[in-house]
Amino acid sequence: MIDSCVIFDSHLHFNENFDSIEDAYDDLQNQLLNSSVDKGLVIHLEDSKWSYRQFAAVCKESKNLRWISNVNPNNDNCIDFMKKSVLEYGAVGVKIHPRINRINPDHPSVINVCNQAAKLSVPVTIDAFPADIDSIASGAYSARYAKLAQSCKETKLVYAHLGGHYALDFMFMAKAAANVYLDASLSPLYYKPKSLSEIFRYVVGNLKENKILFGSDYPSKDIRESLDFWFCDNESGLEFKVSSNLFAHTAEQLYNWK
Repeated sequence: MIDSCVIFDSHLHFNENFDSIEDAYDDLQNQLLNSSVDKGLVIHLEDSKWSYRQFAAVCKESKNLRWISNVNPNNDNCIDFMKKSVLEYGAVGVKIHPRINRINPDHPSVINVCNQAAKLSVPVTIDAFPADIDSIASGAYSARYAKLAQSCKETKLVYAHLGGHYALDFMFMAKAAANVYLDASLSPLYYKPKSLSEIFRYVVGNLKENKILFGSDYPSKDIRESLDFWFCDNESGLEFKVSSNLFAHTAEQLYNWK
């Protein structure tokens, strides 16, 4: 079934174990080929080994990779940087990482970046993986993402990792808010309990609108294993229509890349 539809990995990183970005690029191309993935989005992070200019340069020459720019809302020049990334360097989206940047997702600075991204007509991917003490201590984790969605109704928001163990909350957010999408990377392989695996499959099967994007979070998680997760249980109820949306259609529409 995997080979019967186009596969779009919306959450990739270059492997920084390589000395050069060119070698990392070649590695990622091999990973995509071996996993039958047709195209993908490479996310630049602020602390990356390579600059955003280098990301832009290698992706500009690629037929199957485009890049997303990491914007830190704490920086005074974040809006100018975002505009430069998109308008001059060809970024097709923006990434905000509240956990790394130590900022709540409903902070006014985050809301401002998201609203400005809407004016540039690019989606915003936002880390939604509660894996640190600050995320837990801030309280009302899911509610902060819901408030962000309400404050940025013109912005296409992609909440990464299905919201982790808050996946059901994020599912209802995606059902209720027209501007909220979920990126199904990392969490399905990170969480080992079978009960959570069933929840992730339920979330994907339940969101039959174009609201789910496949992602692997390579090199943190293996691309092929990330794909296999969705088909290892024949009782998951994952219909082909839903899997087609998951593996390509939603991302193609969101990023205007068919």
